[in-house]
Amino acid sequence: MDARAVTDSAMANIAYTDVAKLEQLKNGGDGAVRQAAEQFESVFLGLWLKTMREAGSVFSEGNYLSSQTVDMHQEMLDSQWAIHVSGSGGLGLADVIERQLRGEPAPIVRDTLAPSTGMAVDGRQQSVSEDRTSFVTDVANIARQVIGSSGIPVLGVVAQAVLETGWGQHVPHDAGGNSSNNLFGMKALGWSGPSVQLPTREHEFGQWVERREAFRAYDSIAESIGDLRDLLLGNARYAAVAEKVSDVAGDVAKEVAAFADALQESGYATDPQYAEKLKNIAASLSSRYGVE
Repeated sequence: MDARAVTDSAMANIAYTDVAKLEQLKNGGDGAVRQAAEQFESVFLGLWLKTMREAGSVFSEGNYLSSQTVDMHQEMLDSQWAIHVSGSGGLGLADVIERQLRGEPAPIVRDTLAPSTGMAVDGRQQSVSEDRTSFVTDVANIARQVIGSSGIPVLGVVAQAVLETGWGQHVPHDAGGNSSNNLFGMKALGWSGPSVQLPTREHEFGQWVERREAFRAYDSIAESIGDLRDLLLGNARYAAVAEKVSDVAGDVAKEVAAFADALQESGYATDPQYAEKLKNIAASLSSRYGVE
């Protein structure tokens, strides 16, 4: 067997091993799922490098420095580089793959929610919690205190925060690195408080447009949640939200479904799947984190 055949066999074994271990890794907890995602990314990078090498091989024909042995070692090096890159932060593919393995939605690039809301899309975003569990726990605890008996379901609010910020990992902040604590993409229209200026991408009249917008900045997560509460309860546009939730009060699942559907019907988001996304996230929050 020649050197290239040996290398092709090795690449195939790497891919086979990773796929064969997927179910085992998925059942091994959060760390195992992340490991599986990184392995898939490394396999993809390895195959991509191999394809690039083969595409350029025509230019090395007749080169006395080129040989099957050199090619074999180059492909082995490419494979190691793929593993190293994936394990050192990667290209972002592992993050997407991890969300797919968990059955979770990706952080969305928000279209226009309403005249007062939107989502920043540049790199000036940061995490407000160390991990997903901390984020969910913090937001849920604060929401229970801020929302109280207002009729807005805590689970629905936490689901919104997860959807809008990608589990708390993408919260706009100013040039100095200070977090806006803006969990719901609330714009600064009609706002007299502090704000951060960021590029935003929105969907208008059937197409995406980019512009620079001011987003509200809060001193705390509690203020952000309180501002959402005031918008939903004080703006006539969203009057149906609390009313529909009240009609099914006592059943958390129905409350969240009514909350999500009422937001959609009130024009809170132009995304036609917004309500369904909220429901799916809420179901995950309830089963995985026990949020009610």
